[in-house]
Formats: sequence, structure tokens, C-alpha cells
Amino acid sequence: MLVRHIADPKLAQFAYLVGCPRSGEAIVIDPERDVDRYIELARSPQLRLVAAADTHIHADDLSGLREMAARGVLVYASKEGGSAWQYEWLFRRRPSAPWRR
Repeated sequence: MLVRHIADPKLAQFAYLVGCPRSGEAIVIDPERDVDRYIELARSPQLRLVAAADTHIHADDLSGLREMAARGVLVYASKEGGSAWQYEWLFRRRPSAPWRR
């Protein structure tokens, strides 16, 4: 199991890359908007980014979850916060876009 903590001290944002060298798959938790950094980070130990998850809706920073979905990565979105704090773009997504709520 590979776990990497990714910090952006200028924005006080934190994400985690969790990967399995045996399967070659990885997930990023709470990705910020610059998703290329996670894709590249996963490639260095020969991993493929297959999923992304937000632990909660990020009103205080910019999530990369929507960009991940647009690139075909399976996304997991939190339902925390009630109806006023939902991922509206998920309901307007392309039918082929992978996601989980």
C-alpha cells in the first residue's frame, strides 16, 4: 500500500494519494483543482489513477472532483451538508460519466 500526503501550504489544502502496487490502481482523496499533479504523482510508482473522492463539499477551496470526472475517473461525492451542499454538476453530468454518491 502506498499513501502520499500532498500539501499546498499556500492554499492550506491537503489531499492524499492511496495506491496499491499489486493492482496498479490509485485513488486521490480531496483533490484540488490542479489534477495533473495527482496523475503524474501516481505514474511515478507505476500506478493508474482510477478514482477520486471528496470527503465533503469544499466551500473553502476548489475541488478537482469535477475535472477528474471529465477525464473519465470514477468519482465519489459526499452527501454531507444537506440539500444546500450537494454537487449539482453531478446531476447534469453526461450519462456515460462514471460516479458514485
